[in-house]
Amino acid sequence: NPLQHNMFSVGLIFSVLVASSYGLIACTPGICDNVDKGVLSCEGDKINGGGFCGCTDVCAGVDGEPCSLPSDNAVPLLGVSPVPPCSSGYHCVEEELGNSLIFGRIGKNGVCRKMQATTTTTKRPMTQCEQTRAVRMISFAIWRGQWTPRCFENGDYMPKQCDNTGACFCVTAKTGVMIVGSKKQSQDVTC
Repeated sequence: NPLQHNMFSVGLIFSVLVASSYGLIACTPGICDNVDKGVLSCEGDKINGGGFCGCTDVCAGVDGEPCSLPSDNAVPLLGVSPVPPCSSGYHCVEEELGNSLIFGRIGKNGVCRKMQATTTTTKRPMTQCEQTRAVRMISFAIWRGQWTPRCFENGDYMPKQCDNTGACFCVTAKTGVMIVGSKKQSQDVTC
């Protein structure tokens, strides 16, 4: 019966969404064992292990493609950002993206734009903060207390970080290690 099948599908999707909101969806050991990575050809950078549960690689964004704004510290639904970060040589800029038939006004979102050339262009490797942020923004894994790092433009961790429960804490600039005793179940943390 098509109606029963559709109701089952809607119920299953709803159950997955509810389970994910409680952090019940997680990557289990061996989940990647039978995943065929295939060959990924990217116009820009490739993020190794950036896909579902780290099982697959993904392409970073290039000019005109959507991206995750650096100031956005929200943990997306199911732990997955619909868009990866920008490739090297590009930066994520805030732009008005218009309207969506499903969600109404989309609001301001990020779009990858080519960085302006300077007299000397040097490509620096991604820092620990930037790498961790990139993987968290496109990972399907989500757990209670998970936090997606916020990084300065130079790649260091911002001193104040917050997790998906609303707790905030202080971290070290280079390693992102939480400073003991700084975590509070509040946004009111001074680092």
